[in-house]
Amino acid sequence: MPETLGGGYTWFEREGSQIHLLHTDDPVIPARGHAAVAVADFQMTFDALRAEGHEVEEGRQLWGERRAKVITPAGHLVELMADPPPPVVE
Repeated sequence: MPETLGGGYTWFEREGSQIHLLHTDDPVIPARGHAAVAVADFQMTFDALRAEGHEVEEGRQLWGERRAKVITPAGHLVELMADPPPPVVE
């Protein structure tokens, strides 16, 4: 995270993609919207989250890949994907 932004943020970055989280005392939790991230090792990530006490639920596979959902401590839904969906061909 650039120092010029100050504190109050957590950034995650992988292969050019970033997720920026703003720390707040009053988070707004969307009813259905969620972040979806492709993880490098799905099973390792799934197991690590469970080992830390998070409730991780594996869902049905889409495009032939495993998916799971987990709720963050702030109540936000995050979808984990073994691989992202294939590119849309137009």
